[in-house]
Amino acid sequence: MFASAVPLGLFAVTMVSRLRFLGVRAAGTNIALFGGLTAANALILSGLFGWVLSLPDVAASVSMVRAIFFLSFLFGGAAYAVGFGLMAAGVCVTSYFYHLLPRWLIALGMLVAVAGEFSSLSLVAYPANFLIPITRYLGFLWLLLAAVKLTKSRDEAGAADVVDA
Repeated sequence: MFASAVPLGLFAVTMVSRLRFLGVRAAGTNIALFGGLTAANALILSGLFGWVLSLPDVAASVSMVRAIFFLSFLFGGAAYAVGFGLMAAGVCVTSYFYHLLPRWLIALGMLVAVAGEFSSLSLVAYPANFLIPITRYLGFLWLLLAAVKLTKSRDEAGAADVVDA
C-alpha cells in the first residue's frame, strides 16, 4: 500500500503537467492535482498504519489493533477513493471541454469520480462501502487508458503543429 502511493502521486503530477502542456488553463487541473496528492497521501498513511499493526507490542492489545486497523481502512478506503474521485473528475471535466479524451473515456472517468465521492457516505452508512472497490479497480483501468490517450493527444497535437508550420 505504501509503495503504491509513490507512483500514484507521480502520475497525478505528470497528468496535470500533461494537461497544462496541452494548453489547459482551468481550475480542473488544480482539482486533479489536489485529488491525486490526497489519494497518494491517504495510501501512505494507510500503509504506515498497516505496518504499525505488524509490531508485536501493538498486536498484543486487541483494542489497539482494532483502532489502528480502522484508521488503516479509513485512509486506504474512503479517503483514497474521495481523492482519486477528485483527480478523475478534474482530468475528465477539463478533457471534455478541451476535447482531449474520447467521450466514452470521460464517461468512465466521471463514473469513477461519482463512485469515489459517494464512497465518503461509507463513513455514515455501511452499504456505501461497495463504492470503494468500484473506485479502486475501475479507477485503475481508467487511469491506464487516460494516460495512453493523453499521450496520443500529444502526437496528434505535434503533427498538427508541423502541418500548420
